Amino acid sequence: MREYLLCLLAAAAVTYLTTPLVRKLAIRSGAMAEVRDRDVHDEPTPRWGGLAMFAGLIVGLILASQLPLMRDVFVTDSQPLALMVGCTIIVMLGLADDKWGLDAPTKFVGQVLAAGSMALVGIQVLWLPIAGTLLLDPLASVLLTVLIVVLTVNAVNFVDGLDGLVAGVAIIANAAFFIYTQLLTAQTGADSSITLAALIAATIVGISAGFLPFNWHRARMFMGDAGSMLLGLLLSCSSLSFTGQMDSQSLNPEGTGMLPYWLPLVLPAWETMACSMAARPPANTSIPSQ
Repeated sequence: MREYLLCLLAAAAVTYLTTPLVRKLAIRSGAMAEVRDRDVHDEPTPRWGGLAMFAGLIVGLILASQLPLMRDVFVTDSQPLALMVGCTIIVMLGLADDKWGLDAPTKFVGQVLAAGSMALVGIQVLWLPIAGTLLLDPLASVLLTVLIVVLTVNAVNFVDGLDGLVAGVAIIANAAFFIYTQLLTAQTGADSSITLAALIAATIVGISAGFLPFNWHRARMFMGDAGSMLLGLLLSCSSLSFTGQMDSQSLNPEGTGMLPYWLPLVLPAWETMACSMAARPPANTSIPSQ
């Protein structure tokens, strides 16, 4: 527990300290959200907050790789590398979109590239709880992984429309998921998939908490597509690394059936639904675009 909290605090601190620097860089580079008739912010606001969040993520993962509890996951498992490959591609795509406004097909291709690269390197859905345990062939595994990741990325990106909305909900949802992983670990024992999923959840809480002070109404900075797509990718990765690769027998503690499997998969849907409900404005109210 202490190691996870240390990574969380490190990710939060780096994100918080890096955000002012990234804000100046965004202003200088012209990565700004201009004021439109339907927006509520009354002056151009810098984007690229996702770059500071990415810096916090990197530091959190580097620190985790040096801690005794999590070091083996980085040495023996390709999933951390897969996570970094996918996150790097999605952040670069988001930065470009925040700066130049990419068209939908280009963004979709970039998202598929990020999800596909991540799947090929190591984070995949290997089995499904259908008719006992249904093992997926390599092609089906990659395709299903890409579908889940792209859907989650776009769902989170779509609802990022109010100051502090996505970051706030991400903190609440992933704090609950982190607690769930710790409870399951106490029942079933440590597992590399649980360790990585818990680390990702803790890191999401950290980078979201570190960025939230700058994104609180009225926001001094937006996370932009780089931030919202990064959170969507991390959210899907935590669920996939937990459920997609664990031994199905270890997910059946004390006769609970497949409930432990399905609960993590509910997290992305719940977070997206919560964001959508919170972002739904009253009549005659404008929504800011971040």
